[in-house]
Amino acid sequence: MPNKQSHRSGGAVAPAPVARSTRAPRIVHPHAVYLREEFEAEFRVKPSTVRREVREGRLRVCRRAGKYFFLGADILAWLRAGVVKPRACAPKANGASEHTASQ
Repeated sequence: MPNKQSHRSGGAVAPAPVARSTRAPRIVHPHAVYLREEFEAEFRVKPSTVRREVREGRLRVCRRAGKYFFLGADILAWLRAGVVKPRACAPKANGASEHTASQ
């Protein structure tokens, strides 16, 4: 319920707090085995994304009894291989450094 006194006096009402994710961080155990459906749900990726990552050789998959399994160690390796590296700065003509991308 809003503070009625602030409305009468013309004072501003405090903004609503920003909604934050209540989801716990994902913990991948290196010795765990994940089903394809569990992997897709946990990392919120589409089946087509998983197929592409496997096809391109970026994500290892094990197949037994007609099911696809992902080992925790392979998931961690896949995540580590996707680390974004910062861009290198190119020196300006006057000696100061500048990013190579246009600003």
